Amino acid sequence: SFNAANEARSKSKKLKFDDTGLVAAVCRHDRIWYLVNMTEAGEKQYYMFAILDKIFQEIPGNFTVGFLHDLACQYHRSMMKWKILPKWANRILFSLPALHAYGHQFVCQITYHPHKIEAFRRTDGKGTERFWNSISPLIHVCRVSGVRLPSSQVPLNAYS
Repeated sequence: SFNAANEARSKSKKLKFDDTGLVAAVCRHDRIWYLVNMTEAGEKQYYMFAILDKIFQEIPGNFTVGFLHDLACQYHRSMMKWKILPKWANRILFSLPALHAYGHQFVCQITYHPHKIEAFRRTDGKGTERFWNSISPLIHVCRVSGVRLPSSQVPLNAYS
């Protein structure tokens, strides 16, 4: 949206609030692995790279991680170009969500479409969307949050 992309608005929000968003990582069964508070406006790649790093520190050495994201092709390119997480680069499979893939260039569709990658064939890539939907009743209450928020602005019935 134009409001989300408005840099001046994002910077002013940052002065007032500590958290600017939330990043979720889910497994293929839609269970939450990690939730990370974003402290800067925009979808910065380092949030996902930090989550991947944490995942690889906790899983067995022979596991492969599937990374299914709307911008998986860009994450893959950044990893290769800047040698991010080189220790685990060969253990990450990148894919785009099935329906989202058609919005990408043809090369990305061929390379990253989940139906072209054996490990992703039955995954729809909607796990985080299902998670966001499940917590949607909390979004209105928590939309504006941070340590600088006066407690009087949080409705008393928010926790009932």
